Amino acid sequence: MGQLGKSSMVPAQQSTVEGYVTQCALGGLYTIIGDEDTAIHKDSVGAGSAIIGKVFGALK
Repeated sequence: MGQLGKSSMVPAQQSTVEGYVTQCALGGLYTIIGDEDTAIHKDSVGAGSAIIGKVFGALK
């Protein structure tokens, strides 16, 4: 893919379509991870129990 002009207005990581899409995807992924982390911290015992249940339930 071609690069957007060497403009200082566009960060180097976003000067190609691939770079832009990658940055957007990573931003979304980190948002989801942050939401999950917040939920775990709100109910750490319940979240831990659910994770343990999934792990050991999959072993049956």
